[in-house]
Amino acid sequence: MITPAWLLLIWSGLAAACFAAVAGVLVGGEAAARWSLAPVPHSRRHGALWSLGAGVLIYPVIYGVAFELMQRADLLTGGVLGLLHAIVIFIIVRRNGSTHQAIRAAVVHLMYGIALGFLYVTP
Repeated sequence: MITPAWLLLIWSGLAAACFAAVAGVLVGGEAAARWSLAPVPHSRRHGALWSLGAGVLIYPVIYGVAFELMQRADLLTGGVLGLLHAIVIFIIVRRNGSTHQAIRAAVVHLMYGIALGFLYVTP
């Protein structure tokens, strides 16, 4: 199995989560959701835990393995993976929430993928 660089993954995930948080604020939404990677956060704490857990520990591993398998990490690759991620999140959120919530979640996850692709360097 291909193993990504773990310290690079954590740093990239944290930076990408911060970038996605800024995108979330620009897109808007309810106060608990503006800066979170959580598809539909129930509170600020839930959103923070989701962002730290998924944005720093889970999503970077998935993206990192994909980057390593493709032997490429850049804006385009991150954008394509982020778009796929955004579509999945949009479908999940749209089933249980409003269209605006789904669009916000999709934009945040797309920006996350783009930032991670830019920051992650395949060794």
